[in-house]
Amino acid sequence: MVTINLSATGAKEAAARLREFLAADGVGLKQTHAYEALARTLGYANWNTLQALLNAAPLSESEPSPAAATPADTQAERTDEELAAEQRPVEKGRIPILSRNLEQSLHRAISLASERHHEYATLEHLLLSLTEDQDAASVFLACNMDIEQLRKELTEYINSKLDQLVTTAPGAPKPTTGFQRAVQRAVLHIQNSGRDETNSGDVVVSLFTERESSAVDFLQRQGMTRLDAVNYIVHGLAKPLGGGQSG
Repeated sequence: MVTINLSATGAKEAAARLREFLAADGVGLKQTHAYEALARTLGYANWNTLQALLNAAPLSESEPSPAAATPADTQAERTDEELAAEQRPVEKGRIPILSRNLEQSLHRAISLASERHHEYATLEHLLLSLTEDQDAASVFLACNMDIEQLRKELTEYINSKLDQLVTTAPGAPKPTTGFQRAVQRAVLHIQNSGRDETNSGDVVVSLFTERESSAVDFLQRQGMTRLDAVNYIVHGLAKPLGGGQSG
């Protein structure tokens, strides 16, 4: 996979230049095909996966997030420490790549929304996708989560509570701001820690900052906390059976 610094706008411009280059040689290429070709060239499974990563990248003041929050994905209240951490200057360098499992999970989350004709892919779509992810599943199991129960509750919620997201408009679902923040936080944390790859377990930890979301509520219903996930990922400590925090 090629690792470069690229914005969502820059990716679309690169795809446009690709079409112009091929057109000069008499090769016609649809815009959607150009997007897919660019994503594959950079080593990503498809355009939706690349777009989800780019939308989650830090945005400049002149490039606000295009996705609106939904009732299930509202702005979480932040502590002073969390706000300070997010505003801290990010160490310069390459953006960590996404693990193959995480790439697939992001694509699957978009697909879960698309199958239901949802305009947006929410944190709940993302969490449901992560229940099928091997890296995330190892975290859930270490935190004594019943993955089948979690999957059942999320599926019922998405099918019955997100009717307001159904749309007839064409195009792929867009990640909500909460979805983008969760991936962005995970990527920035890994970048600051000096690691080269962000995996699905890192996104599970990042989800907990969206405290007002239904996704986090489903995790907390089974007693899982952010500290439980961190203890397993960082220290390899599984949560003791019968409750209590690991470590």
